[in-house]
Amino acid sequence: MDNHKSILEKYDQYNHFGKLLGMEFTEVSVGKITYRLTISEKHLATPNAAHGGVIAALMDGMLGVAALSTVAHDNKVVSTIEYKTSFFSPALLGDILEGKAWVEKAGKRILFSAGEITVVNRNNIIIAKGMGTFLLNTEGNTLEYWVNYTALKGNETMAHIHGFALPGANADVLVGIPLGNEKHNMWLYNEDEEGKILAGLTYVNIHSTVYPQGEIRGQIEIE
Repeated sequence: MDNHKSILEKYDQYNHFGKLLGMEFTEVSVGKITYRLTISEKHLATPNAAHGGVIAALMDGMLGVAALSTVAHDNKVVSTIEYKTSFFSPALLGDILEGKAWVEKAGKRILFSAGEITVVNRNNIIIAKGMGTFLLNTEGNTLEYWVNYTALKGNETMAHIHGFALPGANADVLVGIPLGNEKHNMWLYNEDEEGKILAGLTYVNIHSTVYPQGEIRGQIEIE
């Protein structure tokens, strides 16, 4: 068995979280993958709509496996630096979701993946997509960030970095970030916060007039 196939099969074998959600992926070609997930009662947050964490988890898997597919030939694996999901529409009970992801740029150390999730049984409408990038400087206790988004349903009202919580859980505001698309700034954090930041327990939340509690959320994960 070649390294490429072996690494992807081992990922699938040990990805128990993906199995719990019912996620299944197919490699279309190197750097391009397709995921399928059918929304059932276990995914619901309301009587009819799936929890946003399900969509975020699907996006995370899509982008990561696309990157893994690109480097597996060289017997390498990848870990997530950051990803962001923009929610366009809810996923409903019985929906068949298809996620397609691809690598847009592969550098020596960092790969950039993109993807979108559509609903097969509803004329392939797009319900989610998005991306972002973060760099961490542990010597200066600073986190420098770049954030952009697409298709916000409302006007942006606030944006923050929150902590400390796992994906899908809520946490308090740690620091505000500038309004407007293409956000680039630097956060000077406290020394005792660094371990939690490195553990992936912070996230960005962008609020809008349509979704005052937050329309876009992206967990910050450090390689």
